[in-house]
Amino acid sequence: MDDAPLFDALPEADVARALLPYLGESAGAPHLAFATPPRRLLGGFDTLVYSFELRDPPPSLAGALVLRVYRDAHGPARALREGAVQNGVGTLGFPTPRVLLTCLDRSVLGGAFLIMERVPGRVMLDAFFGPRLLRMPGLLAALHARLHGLDAQRLRHALADAQCPPDALSVSTDLAAMQTRIAETQLSGLESSLRWLLANRPPAAAAPAICHGDFHPLNILLDGGSVSGVLDWAWSKIDDPAWDVGATVALVTQGPLALPGILRGVADAARRWVVDRYLRAYRQLRRVDLDAVRYYEALRCLGMLVEAGEHEQARRGIIAPIAKPTAFSDPRSIRSLITRFRAISGVTPAIAPP
Repeated sequence: MDDAPLFDALPEADVARALLPYLGESAGAPHLAFATPPRRLLGGFDTLVYSFELRDPPPSLAGALVLRVYRDAHGPARALREGAVQNGVGTLGFPTPRVLLTCLDRSVLGGAFLIMERVPGRVMLDAFFGPRLLRMPGLLAALHARLHGLDAQRLRHALADAQCPPDALSVSTDLAAMQTRIAETQLSGLESSLRWLLANRPPAAAAPAICHGDFHPLNILLDGGSVSGVLDWAWSKIDDPAWDVGATVALVTQGPLALPGILRGVADAARRWVVDRYLRAYRQLRRVDLDAVRYYEALRCLGMLVEAGEHEQARRGIIAPIAKPTAFSDPRSIRSLITRFRAISGVTPAIAPP
């Protein structure tokens, strides 16, 4: 199976043309029609996301729906795993859209895909520049602590029932993949940073928890002040909750901001305020080792630098072009990531060869 990305885009008309007969056959309803045809939604760096609704659908496909198409050749395994995780945590009472259909056949739309409920609400990030910002850290912490308190063993059983190996949901797999990516893309300036991570990894967690891995305000929907859904379980793990908390710290503080200098400074200060209070609120609800949180923050920062470095190597012609876009190629983002990794580890990463 080819590891190259399958496509850069999938026009809405092509989605509609291919999706409807597949759904009709799958649901035993050959005369299905769209009440609202597929429309591309923002977001999704390695997936393509569309909203749609069917006219007179069977109960299994009723209501507003979301289509999530995986762009790469690993899509079938990812779709199977993410669908199982999403429905597993939903069964445990956590707010997330229910996956209604999983298609592993890449010939239908060019990539494997999920169809899930579309939950109401707006992303939590919309509160960032308004008075609701004051509630964001506590809400984020309470929701995260709630996730980490779920029964991880029940999710392991759900994954096994879906024929998804639960052992793959480990931080060790990310470290191994990062090591391979750095070597294959000749990012020698990141090798010393990786060695630091491998030498300083915290001991295994006594009680592994269900972790989201991409837990930040763009992946959380609010409806009327309450959480209506947590989206995008691509990074999910059953591992140390400190990994999840550290990832959130890195994502909230290092996520790119398309703002001019003076506003960026204000936004950076607001982000640090959110993270500080998020950590305080989380620690009031659950114990977490702050040294481990800092380590895992550094791990995610290096992952962002690897992604930026891959795109730089592609730009130089050292590796093949990369279809998947990156959010971390901006020089200001790269400098910030380097500065933060150095502050935690004492090691200075470099995108360019030394």
